Amino acid sequence: MVVQRSSVTDQRSGNAASQSPTATITNSAIQETSATTQDTPARVSLVGTIIRARGLSATAGKILLASWKPATIRQYDTQLAKWQQFCATTNDDPYSVSENALMNFLATLKDKNLKKSTIATAKAAVLNLWLLSDGVKLESHVLSLFMRGISQLEPVRTKARGIWDPSIVLEMYQNMPENWDLSLLQLTKKCVMLIALATAQRVQTLRALDVWNITVTTTAVAFVIDTRLKQTLGDRETPLLYLPRIKEGKTCVWNCVMTYILRTRKLRKVGDLFIISKPPHTPATSTTISRWLREVLQQAGINIALYKAHSTRAAASSKASKFVPIHKVLEAADWRGKTVFEKHYCREVSGRGDFADAVWQQ
Repeated sequence: MVVQRSSVTDQRSGNAASQSPTATITNSAIQETSATTQDTPARVSLVGTIIRARGLSATAGKILLASWKPATIRQYDTQLAKWQQFCATTNDDPYSVSENALMNFLATLKDKNLKKSTIATAKAAVLNLWLLSDGVKLESHVLSLFMRGISQLEPVRTKARGIWDPSIVLEMYQNMPENWDLSLLQLTKKCVMLIALATAQRVQTLRALDVWNITVTTTAVAFVIDTRLKQTLGDRETPLLYLPRIKEGKTCVWNCVMTYILRTRKLRKVGDLFIISKPPHTPATSTTISRWLREVLQQAGINIALYKAHSTRAAASSKASKFVPIHKVLEAADWRGKTVFEKHYCREVSGRGDFADAVWQQ
């Protein structure tokens, strides 16, 4: 089915006049809100208008939006608001497939010194809007050349060729007090870092750890992830985080996790593993967990201008790849194939079984 341009335009203009409900994109569905004359573009969803113009039910609309991840929906909604503002100033139809209008819009983003990734997100948002409207995918060589030009105009950024050795962080913790003698904030940061190194998982996965989905034995701690993650596609299972009991006492991830759970058991109001160390001890966000990782790296003397929180993924997997078969590395980090690892994560590590044990090797 192809949505008639007139029906989309008529419904869009009629909404403001009749103040009928308009749909806005939320994290997982379409929520109905009342449109008013004071509505800003950021609160009016172009996608919601198209869905209604197609005559889809609320359930069908939710299913359609579920094809995008919640984070993608949030990013698209932000960029579509900018697109709608741009079209309002140029008298262009935001639903009309106009390649020149799109390139002019992306050029305004470049003039604001936005990164290529942000501009690419804006392009994808508009192209998906047109795809939903017309049912036709726009593939243009000129648009490809335009995006290549955006890449060429990006400032050259310094990129580290190697990666820091996890032993630097582990040695730092060997010289610190025992887990029970650390402050709660110090213990929290240590627990986050050791789990990140022992699993090579993303911050999003660390954020999803839950004490209600845990299995504890004398040799390991295992977390079952019941949250849909970035890499969760279709019926693909979410990863099982296995944290072995390692001989080194102060840097044993099993010991650190168990100590942290015991010290926070009376403070915890929810199942989230990581909570803020100060009252009211709310669950830590992904942003907070990333900040904790950066602070640990800085404390260990690692250049955080070059290495961010996500670098733990490359550091752990690169170190472990020297001691365990590649399939063990891919399984631990939840990669389907070795191409992504070899292209983006495998780096030379200074220094020399199972994944976590290999990371702890000296």
